[in-house]
Amino acid sequence: MECQMSNVKCQRLKILFTLPLLLSVFGIQLATCYADADIASVEKLFLEGRYEKVISESDKLIDSNSRQRDELYYLKGLSQLKTDRFNEAKKSFEYILSRFPRSKRIFDAYLGIGDSYFLGGNKDMAIKIYSEMADKFQNDRNIGLVHYKMADCYRALGLNDKAKDFFSRAKSTSPLSFESKIVRGSDVENIAPRQVSNIKPREIPRSETKEYISVQVGCFKSKRNAEKLSQKLLKDFYESYVETPSGTGDNLYRVKVGRFKSKEEAEGLASKLKKTGYSTKICTNNICD
Repeated sequence: MECQMSNVKCQRLKILFTLPLLLSVFGIQLATCYADADIASVEKLFLEGRYEKVISESDKLIDSNSRQRDELYYLKGLSQLKTDRFNEAKKSFEYILSRFPRSKRIFDAYLGIGDSYFLGGNKDMAIKIYSEMADKFQNDRNIGLVHYKMADCYRALGLNDKAKDFFSRAKSTSPLSFESKIVRGSDVENIAPRQVSNIKPREIPRSETKEYISVQVGCFKSKRNAEKLSQKLLKDFYESYVETPSGTGDNLYRVKVGRFKSKEEAEGLASKLKKTGYSTKICTNNICD
């Protein structure tokens, strides 16, 4: 009888010992399922173009120590690029490189850093990043995209011979890629400025730009004139937009480039714009110098 009681006690002890472990494992699996669902919801927001929501939801999940923080930083960085927060986007991508060196997003993070410089107007730094990628990822199946972006940078700088070289590399290294398909033979032989005549510049209400530092390139009573200047900036590879009147104060349409948190970054962009012949003002909280 004592043996039987002893066996019962042993079984109970085993159950009591293993139950927390089983619950722990189950809890991890459950948490992973929830994390996957959360990531999917953020991806859905991104595909819907709700970039501000992507940034806020990503931050919440990152703070909750999600197991997919590298993916969240990537989605956050892309959304920051989409909303002209180039310096913040660069930091998001850099965080992936420093904290998640084995992430499947390493190539994409490098590309995001290059794009942050490119869209922010710093073509020289963009070329530096893309060049590093060309060496580091020379056997990657997406290397043609890097060559294509370098060609765009050199074309923007007026270095047409180098642009032709990298357009050719893009076609030869990844002949089936989307980028190669849109580069026709005439594009390589006759490098021309980017065609933007049919692109309508993006409009952003003035109320949505108040919290940022931006570079103003011009202001007009005529919306059409503002759009013309914005198109010219787009042609020169500056991601400009038209800031529309908010309904209070003046009724001017302002042409701006960038929405930054750092005044230094805005000043760097303003300096580059001035060198290419544009008149600039630094605007903080919609008050321009």
